[in-house]
Amino acid sequence: MSRDTQAAANAAVERKPLVSHSSILIFSGVLIGMVAARMVSREWQPIVYLVGLFGLVAYFGLALLAERRQRRTAERALEKASADLEHRFDRHVHREPVSAKLIQGVNSSDIERQYLTVADSNRSRFRR
Repeated sequence: MSRDTQAAANAAVERKPLVSHSSILIFSGVLIGMVAARMVSREWQPIVYLVGLFGLVAYFGLALLAERRQRRTAERALEKASADLEHRFDRHVHREPVSAKLIQGVNSSDIERQYLTVADSNRSRFRR
């Protein structure tokens, strides 16, 4: 096993959560079910019920955080891919700024000519 493969395997092991999302949901359901079936003594029912509800809230909160993290990771990957693509285009295509083209290739007479009238009002086709 190479050093890079070993490092990747260690990183994957370190990222694995202690308790999965689904196990939190299952355990919360079991606790709430035990309270509903009256399998817990009367003095422990409110505590067990609140722990079950806390587990449900934690499940949905963790799911929301995981979705946000996944979306943020996808956005970063998309931005990186876009930046890489733009960089590749810039390496192959040389573009001059538009302002440089305007300054270099246009004299003032060309600019004045574009504002001349197209038809002269003194010359009319339909003279009598």
